[in-house]
Amino acid sequence: MKDIKYLDLYLSSFELESKDEEVEQSKLAEFWHYLNGCPEIKSLDEKFSTLAYYLMNYLCLVIADQPYRITELEVYYYDKDNHPDPYVHCATEQLFAGNWYFNGAGLDITFGDYEKKIYGGLLIRGIMRFGDSPRYISGPSNVLKEIFSNIGNILTGKGSICLRELNKEKIQEIKTEPIQAVRIGLTKKKEDTENYAEKKYRYIVELNLQHKFKDKAKVVRQLLADNKINKKQAKEIMGYDINP
Repeated sequence: MKDIKYLDLYLSSFELESKDEEVEQSKLAEFWHYLNGCPEIKSLDEKFSTLAYYLMNYLCLVIADQPYRITELEVYYYDKDNHPDPYVHCATEQLFAGNWYFNGAGLDITFGDYEKKIYGGLLIRGIMRFGDSPRYISGPSNVLKEIFSNIGNILTGKGSICLRELNKEKIQEIKTEPIQAVRIGLTKKKEDTENYAEKKYRYIVELNLQHKFKDKAKVVRQLLADNKINKKQAKEIMGYDINP
């Protein structure tokens, strides 16, 4: 991933193009298009990381006026010629960018390309409710439960979900580079000759004691093994001593 300072300058130049306080998923689609035209960021892996960084630090999920930080997501992207990831559903909805897609067990934000027949989805695996007492919701089905439990009365018509830009103060307060891990629940397929099952396309922020998420100990052990954190930091995250 590019240097964070460079990314922030890059993101700032993108943000200047739109001053709308509230945005829909199309803002993310616009950013993905903008990112694809950037000559400095060439590899798809780097583009995925930058997209996750933007979504998790600059935007929030809003459910009936209550903001949430996206704390965990997974990238699914299928391009037959350049990135044939066999674990992508390749649903028609994923051919478009900036829409919601219900995948049967969770909610995606799509970032595909209909003309190029590219399927893309960002599976929301975890969110954090902003407020004086932050609350973490982990797992795709629990995210859906949180959305539909708070979307509002069926008669008022006021309930909605969208993406909204965070203000600059909040961005500076929470901004962190997501850690990466392998995606959850993938069984290696015969056609997976490029080993997409082991790609680190899972992105996580809010690495702390209160944030419980799937395979947390495994993720922390890998961070230790890769020298991304030390044993003291690992203990603060887990609440107990842990070895690689």
